[in-house]
Amino acid sequence: MTERSRHTLASGLKFAEAPRWHAGRLWVADMIGHRVVAIDLRGDAEVIAEFDEEPSGLGFLPDGTPLVVLRQSKLVIRLESGANRVHADLSGVPCDTLNDMVVDEAGRAWVDAVRMRPASTEDVGETVVCLEVDGNVRQCIDGLVNPNGLAIRTSPAELVVAETYAHRLTAFELSDDGTAGQRRTYADLGDASPDGICCDSGGAVWVASVFTGEFLRVADGGDVIERVSVGERWAVACAFGGDDRATLFLLSAETTLETLRQPGGTTSVVETFEPGVRGAGFP
Repeated sequence: MTERSRHTLASGLKFAEAPRWHAGRLWVADMIGHRVVAIDLRGDAEVIAEFDEEPSGLGFLPDGTPLVVLRQSKLVIRLESGANRVHADLSGVPCDTLNDMVVDEAGRAWVDAVRMRPASTEDVGETVVCLEVDGNVRQCIDGLVNPNGLAIRTSPAELVVAETYAHRLTAFELSDDGTAGQRRTYADLGDASPDGICCDSGGAVWVASVFTGEFLRVADGGDVIERVSVGERWAVACAFGGDDRATLFLLSAETTLETLRQPGGTTSVVETFEPGVRGAGFP
């Protein structure tokens, strides 16, 4: 267990998800708060957009346009000059809700499409959908178990999917044109339940293990190199940022499955941590 110190950057968010570093600030989806917030390194926060439902995944097109996943309406929207425009309508995808998203340098967006159900390792047809930069569906990856976190490695080029209920990270080979191909198990995680993930320059994946309250640095093959505990809080998501991508932002929440959507039933903390490696790939 690491003893390096963490520092609180922001608190008071209801349930912060999908951290993404962009233009000098950390953007997060405050899912239960129905808003997207950008936080600078002083901890000053700006509400970028508010919604009538839960936002989740975040990303940015090559021109800097933000993309936001709306869970219940199954839309990916563009935030353009304060206005919302539909980037993709995924209501035809067989799922109950959308979840995380990662956007690559070409503007392709990968989005989790999941079914709301009790924890199980059984495949019930859950999917990751790939969108072209114009919002058209490019590819669907089927046969997943509660896909709940996404990252793109660059060496080798792979899409990594956190399958929470299967307690594993699954990697898909990415071709030069961005098509996902052969799948393999990157890591079996034992008791860990992976949520948000990101990659580092050492070739490892950082994993928010939501119900064990820790962030894990996991090598290809499954060895846990480092653990960062957040105690009784849920470990929700992580991402590298800062101008040199040397800061790891850790999002955690004090909540339970029973209180998550109750008034006052959840509160989030955004912390910074210097792991000694830099971020790589996407997000």
